[in-house]
Amino acid sequence: MIDAVDAVPNQGVPEEGRETMVNKSDEANMIYVLRGALAQNASDFTVAAGNPSYCCVDGELRFLGEHRITPEEAEEMMRSIISDDNKQTLRKTGKVQFGFAFEDKARISVSALYKGEVGGPIMRFSVISASR
Repeated sequence: MIDAVDAVPNQGVPEEGRETMVNKSDEANMIYVLRGALAQNASDFTVAAGNPSYCCVDGELRFLGEHRITPEEAEEMMRSIISDDNKQTLRKTGKVQFGFAFEDKARISVSALYKGEVGGPIMRFSVISASR
């Protein structure tokens, strides 16, 4: 996997969203990340503690902001989309895969896991289908 630090800096947030980036907590909000990735027609995107969220558009990695997500923020972001059953699977096995529909915009597959050195969850999202 390519680390987010190799991604193209300062790209990824649509022009109309840049003025809202004043508040770093926006970048640690799952809705903000989902909308930002989908607005760019991302094929996949990643949220991991220690890095800004980033997405892949036409084979190019792009940041969805500059704020490095903390382990606590990554936990909160994950809690906002994961079911109780999947939480239990994650606790037992250290990893889980699930899918969900986001608004009327997309169906998304998620792989979530814990890596000791990161201190929080790593979530990789794949866009299965999207309304363009």
